[in-house]
Amino acid sequence: MTGSDIQVERVTALPVEELAGLVAASEAEGFGFLRRLREEWTTARERFDRPGEAFFTARIQGRLTGVCGLSRDPYTGRSDVGRVRRLYVLPAFRGQGVGRRLVEAVLEVARPHFTLLSLRTDNPVAARFYEGLGFDPSPGLECTTHLKALELPDPRASVASLPVRTRIPPPAADPPARGCSHSLERPSMPDLHPKDPLHGITLENLLTQLVARHGWEELGRRLDFRCFQEDPSMKSCLTFLRRAPWARKQVEALFLRGPKG
Repeated sequence: MTGSDIQVERVTALPVEELAGLVAASEAEGFGFLRRLREEWTTARERFDRPGEAFFTARIQGRLTGVCGLSRDPYTGRSDVGRVRRLYVLPAFRGQGVGRRLVEAVLEVARPHFTLLSLRTDNPVAARFYEGLGFDPSPGLECTTHLKALELPDPRASVASLPVRTRIPPPAADPPARGCSHSLERPSMPDLHPKDPLHGITLENLLTQLVARHGWEELGRRLDFRCFQEDPSMKSCLTFLRRAPWARKQVEALFLRGPKG
């Protein structure tokens, strides 16, 4: 099998009958989230149909082999934070690029709508899989294991969402991916180093957590820098902070004050 044999589609109707095989396989592994997906879709509680949301299926030779959803993160109350949900790939098809193709489809749709994506996984293999796709471990965020800051090629550009039934170009194979539930709540400072509280935290990870904590609008009020106030983006702010150590110290001080600082 080659990457071109994997067909990823954005769908607006859940293939309930075909999903039964994935539900059975996931429950055999101890996961109940696909059954909840089916129940919530049937009752119209969650159909991934709000602005910026999407749901994807992956097929190999017509067979349903994986699913993944993108929703607004319901735990932050913010419209600019998305959530990767219900990712599952049949065990027999893991390691062949299916999970990677699904998540890349999610990222393509998410970029015009969200500044951050969150997720949670307790599986070390899944954690490595997400980190390989650019998700950063975020130990300072309660109930969240990974975050990814989203950037458009041009922050002012508008990128169309992935249309229904569009093929995604094949990438390299991925490690086994499992389903997980995700939430993003109040950040808390990790105990990183007895002498340096910022030890092990990169500038990008620090800024990602600040955006998740306060949002761009609030950061623009707290930090009197143009890049935080006019069309703010991760790229522009990181570029500025790396060239201005004095400004970086102010940002780090805000981070160290914690959620209520």
